[in-house]
Order: sequence, then C-alpha cells, then structure tokens
Amino acid sequence: MATKMRPACPQESYWFNTEYVNASSFDEDCLHLNLWTPSFHTDDAPRPVVVYLYGGGFQNGGNHLGIYDGSHFAALGDVVVVVPNYRVNVFGFLYVGTDDAPGNQGLWDQRLALLWVRENVRAFGGDPERVTLMGQSAGSISVGYHVISPLTRHLFQRAIMQSGTPFYKVEENRLTGPEKARRLAARLCGPHLLRRPMGHVVDCLRNQTTEKLLGAVKMVLGLKASSFIPISGDELLPSDPLVTMANGSARPVDLLIGVNENEGTYFLYKLYKTMGITDPFVMSNRQHVTIVKLLVNYALWEAPEDLIEGLLANVKEGTSTPDIVRHLADGIGDVAMRCPTLYFSQFMLRQQGSRVYHYEYGYRPQRATFWPAWMGVTHFDEFPFVWGYVFDRPELAAERDTQFSQLVIGLWSSFVRNGRKRILINFKGATRRRITKMIRKF
Repeated sequence: MATKMRPACPQESYWFNTEYVNASSFDEDCLHLNLWTPSFHTDDAPRPVVVYLYGGGFQNGGNHLGIYDGSHFAALGDVVVVVPNYRVNVFGFLYVGTDDAPGNQGLWDQRLALLWVRENVRAFGGDPERVTLMGQSAGSISVGYHVISPLTRHLFQRAIMQSGTPFYKVEENRLTGPEKARRLAARLCGPHLLRRPMGHVVDCLRNQTTEKLLGAVKMVLGLKASSFIPISGDELLPSDPLVTMANGSARPVDLLIGVNENEGTYFLYKLYKTMGITDPFVMSNRQHVTIVKLLVNYALWEAPEDLIEGLLANVKEGTSTPDIVRHLADGIGDVAMRCPTLYFSQFMLRQQGSRVYHYEYGYRPQRATFWPAWMGVTHFDEFPFVWGYVFDRPELAAERDTQFSQLVIGLWSSFVRNGRKRILINFKGATRRRITKMIRKF
C-alpha cells in the first residue's frame, strides 16, 4: 500500500496560484487514486463512499494537489473518500475520428476508477452499494456524463454536481479534433502531415516527449487549448446529452446540484487576465463588446446571434462600467451555469425514483479569498469549505469560516449517507436566509 502522493497526469500549469501545482510532478504513469478512510476495522459497519472527480476544464488538475486532500471530509463526514486521477488535455481528450485516438480517454479513466471502487472499496471499510459520485466544474460535468451513460450509471447511487452540467460543448471536439491534431503534427513533424492519412498524424504525436507535445498545444492552439474536451458518439457517451435527455434516458439517482452566486465573474476574470486587463472598471465599451463575444463562445461554442445581442444590450452609452461588468457577469453566469443546472435538475426530477436537491451557494469568507472583491462568490469558492481545506490554512480562515465549513460538510455528508438534505437552522455567524438558501428542493 502506498502512503505518499503520486504524480499528476501530464498537463500545462494553468493554475492561478502556482503553489498548488509543481510542474516537475507529472508522469504518464498517472492512473492511480488516493483513498481516505476513518477506520480499517473489519467489524465496523461499511461506510458510504464518495468518489471525487476534480475540475480544471479537462485541461489540468490532479489528486496530488493539497486542495484535494480528503482527510477532513472523510473524518467529519464519517465516509470513505476516493480521489482518482484521470488524463487531461491532449492526453485525455485527443480525438481524430479513428481508433488510434477515439477521444474520451479521461472519461474512461474515471469509469475504471469506479470499477475499482466497486471491486475493492470494501477492503477499506467502504460500502460498494452506497457510492456517491461527486465533482466540481469539469468534475461536475463528468459526473453528469456518468449519470446518463449506459456504461457507468449503475456504478453509483447518488451524485453531487457543483457548478457544471453535461451540456458542455460535446460536439466541438468531434468536429474540430482531427484538424487540431493535424496542426499539432505539422508543427512537430512538418507541414506534409496536413495532407497525410490520420495514422501518420497519430504516429507523429505518439513519438513526442510530453514536454514537446504540451508545448505545441500551447503554441498552436493558444486560447483554444481548452477544446480538448469530451465528445459524444462512443459507447460511454453514445449521443449528445441533450438528445439523451430528450429521449428520457437516465437512471434515477439522488442528486444534489447547484451553483455559486456569482459564477460569471470567474469567466470574466479569466478573460481579463488573458487579455492583460488588470482593472475591468476602466475598460471601454468597445473592449466589453469583444469580451462578450469571446465569453459566450467560450461557454457555448457557436452561440446564437440573438443571445450575443441580448448580452450586448447591457453594453451601451451612459451605463456605468461597474454595472456593465455586473450585467455581463450575471448574463454569462446564467448561460454557462445557472440555466443548464436548472434544466438538468428538472430532467432528473422526471426520472421516477430520483430525489433532487438544488442549492445556491452565497457565503463569502470573513478573511482572504482566492479572488478580488468585485467577483463576489464565484466559481470554486465553495470548494475549500465543502472539502475542509480551510482547516489546513488557519491564516486564511476566521473561526466563523471553519464553523461554516463544518456546517457544509455536515450537509453534504448527510446527503451522501441517506440521499436526503439536512436542515440546520441555527448557525453562529450566518443568517437564517443564507442557511435555507444553501439547499432547496425543487
């Protein structure tokens, strides 16, 4: 049994705070998992299991990061926690339209982890018949795929989806993947590969070092590097999730799903940072028009013109820049997160036997956060509290913050144990409105 963290799968380091990623800790031999259990005693009743899938836009992430230490959630929630690695970026989601690179490698890695849990978790005090699949952002998108997948939906009984649904541009990589692969190969092995059979393209890519391949991805694709994402059309995800849902095809599960109050500010921040904008409140209307078009296509891919025009209606003369930023953030948050989350929740409610609980997270910590104040409670802000990471950073967490983390872990672990929400009315340092807003049933 290993007792130390193993390397992450190869990736570019896109994290905002480099303390979370050490680029030297990547290895292609990366398909392993971390497990935390409150007890190994065989005479104890088996505990419920949480399998957590990390986020990172399918481009980065790994179970070696300190933020994915499951010890606090396991101890306070009295559950077994499993955090597997899965391949990301070009290694996890390269698609060329042939069996040489069929796509969805990262999703198949996740399925392999679920199979391992079913076969082995009892030896670690876990109950293979009480498994909750949980994820945030790209991890939550992945959970949604597995909920509707005919190959994985029987491997867990409950799901927790934090800020992500399975409606994430699954057709983009299928349509553009082969062309992206050719461009990478042409960069690495010569322009003749723009016209050669796809087998030659894949051979070129396979013969590169990880460093050269990732460097070419960054050089050739730039901002479009995030288009190495899941596809539909294989055994795991046979059709577009929208088609699957229109056909009513899903296994009933207990579902806890939600978003954060200001999801859209995260996407604005990423784009501002990429464009070298340090103060969004001094931007011109012309710059904000560009931002709108880039943002909507980032979230939806080939967004309809009427949607873009609706967002652009907020960018007009006489509107203060803070109001423009707020309107754009709210709009993109609705497009990318809030509306898809509500739609998926309603779909799951129609599956007889499903119990669905929806939350909106709005707690802003008393001390430091990852983001500037104008971003409010944005993407990922719930995670340090759900996972108990605040206990490892006392310099960043006031007493009220650690109390709140205990509250959230109690809510989430209650759902993991019995598929029902737990209502807590009295909590020092928080209002009743915030607590009851945390989680509500449709």
